[in-house]
Amino acid sequence: MASETDICNIALSHIRAGSINSLDDNSLQSKQCKLMYPILRDQMLTDNDWQFSAKRQPLVLLDKEVFGYSRVYKYPNDCLYINRILPQYLDVQTTAHGSRADQSSIDKFQVPYDVMNVDGVQVIVTNYEDLRIDYRSKVTKTNLFNTQFFMTLSRLIASEVAIPLVGMEKGRALQQDNFQLYEAYLRNAVEATTNQQYTPPAESEFVTARL
Repeated sequence: MASETDICNIALSHIRAGSINSLDDNSLQSKQCKLMYPILRDQMLTDNDWQFSAKRQPLVLLDKEVFGYSRVYKYPNDCLYINRILPQYLDVQTTAHGSRADQSSIDKFQVPYDVMNVDGVQVIVTNYEDLRIDYRSKVTKTNLFNTQFFMTLSRLIASEVAIPLVGMEKGRALQQDNFQLYEAYLRNAVEATTNQQYTPPAESEFVTARL
């Protein structure tokens, strides 16, 4: 699978700005890629619920107090975006009647929460206990990225470095073209992610009532 340097070189090829041997090269291309890569990678990880970055784990209760809330939990270090917070006891694979749950069934069990800064530490506050978090995590190992991710990321990088590397006159058009392609690639990726998730048809009220 592509390395960070490979992804950046694909991005540079989109704007015809040469190539690099490493992000630590002393060239302008390397400096721009090294600056933008981690920022745009994390943006990409936030923009879609990529399966390779999906995580679910129990929340860790902290010995802290926040006015108006009875529970303060640790915000996971690698969390970029919270999808939902659910009761720990909830089996997200099943409904109350033992069949696989669809997304709307799971979402009904979400608990209200807020994210705050307490003494310089980001925390999750709520009035519920025994919770787990479903979130999009920070992933730095490129061997975990799928093809859609690194191709979409290459377009986003290309759009951001086009003007600094190619100049305003040519760079503006390249920036717009690559950003449009980024948006198209991302839409396809979101659709592909959705298609790889199974949501069973809802049972009729008659069947549910019999159970």
